[in-house]
Amino acid sequence: MEVWPAVAKVIKDILPTDGRVKIAGTIISVDSTKGAIKVDDGTGMTDITFKAPGMVPKIERYNSGDQVVVIGWPARKGEEGLEGDILSRVTGFEPDRYRQVMEVWEHVRSETEESDGFGQPD
Repeated sequence: MEVWPAVAKVIKDILPTDGRVKIAGTIISVDSTKGAIKVDDGTGMTDITFKAPGMVPKIERYNSGDQVVVIGWPARKGEEGLEGDILSRVTGFEPDRYRQVMEVWEHVRSETEESDGFGQPD
């Protein structure tokens, strides 16, 4: 089994060209007949569809208001949302703190890409 890494993102920053991503947020709605949920992370909302066999019964155990982490892929070209791989309920999730951490992480990531590897600009 091949394992793909996931990059932590906020919903507003997900691009269709991104690889596998990880988001954290609150479930807004559940549609267990379609194997889908809608998640809000404070920066935006996205629909997430789970196509793997056996996911529908698992999704039925989730409710609006549940805090979750989702790993998946941006939807195919012309579609919106995510194609979910992993769904996990979390407790004690603080959306504001998560957004702050993600902003710092994005800043560090951009600084690293612009440096020579020793913290100095190229």
